[in-house]
Parts: sequence; C-alpha cells; structure tokens
Amino acid sequence: MLDRHGLEAGQHLFAALPAPSLGVVGTGSMGKNHARIFSELTDAKFAAILDTRAETASEIAAKYGAKPVTSL
Repeated sequence: MLDRHGLEAGQHLFAALPAPSLGVVGTGSMGKNHARIFSELTDAKFAAILDTRAETASEIAAKYGAKPVTSL
C-alpha cells in the first residue's frame, strides 16, 4: 500500500536525493561543536569550515575532514 507521497512502507521521501553538503561559519566554541556534530552525520557531507583566521580554519577542517575557507 502506498502512502500519500506514493511510497511504500519503509521508503524515505528523500532517499533518492544526494546527501546535502553542510558548512560552519566561525570556529568559536559553537562553531567547533557544530563541526564535530556535522562530521558525525551519516546522511550529510561536512564540506567546509569558514574562519577569517586561516590557521584556525585549517586546524578544524583537518580534524573533521572538511575544506578550510577564509572568505565567501
């Protein structure tokens, strides 16, 4: 039996979509916490971390497998 989206039981509405890419702006305490959490997500890709201090952005990016960015 199909639900209102035309999916069978157990199918996910967004299963066919590519994983979203996530980024973090800032490497303060909240930015570091978000980076850690994003790196643990299995249904998304932690793509980049932005900070005006290149060394800090590189340090956090290397720790969590993201790209360091210093400007938009």
